[in-house]
Amino acid sequence: MEKPSPTTDSPFRPPLAGSSSGAAVGTLRALAATAGVVFCHAIALIVFAGFLLSMEPSCERMLHDFGAKVPDITILAIELSRWIASYWYLLPILLLADAGAYFALARLGPGWRWLATFWAMAIMVFAMLMFALVAVGLISPIVKLYQAISKT
Repeated sequence: MEKPSPTTDSPFRPPLAGSSSGAAVGTLRALAATAGVVFCHAIALIVFAGFLLSMEPSCERMLHDFGAKVPDITILAIELSRWIASYWYLLPILLLADAGAYFALARLGPGWRWLATFWAMAIMVFAMLMFALVAVGLISPIVKLYQAISKT
């Protein structure tokens, strides 16, 4: 049996530098990484939008019924919920833009791939901060309202 020559591409060896299959492997790796990152970002967006759209109407109604003074952070959370309810169709476009940005960053040279990691983590940190902001904005006035009711 003949040994393959070092210049042929074999499925058992990494592609040679400069070969077209090396670029294809890099593209496939970037696509796989992009799919994983965008999937995580989509889950975070769905959880955030679901929480916001399910909690906001009941919180707003309760605060309005009791005539509670609403802080600015709560007004921001309510307005954000209304915006998401009105412009929900922009969320997939936002995810496509996220995918394009991450894919472009993942295709950079090895010295610059940290930007792709930074992008992925920055989006997740932003999502967690927005979730915390909305949770505090919607829940803190209700806690104060319950405390006021329990004192009477």
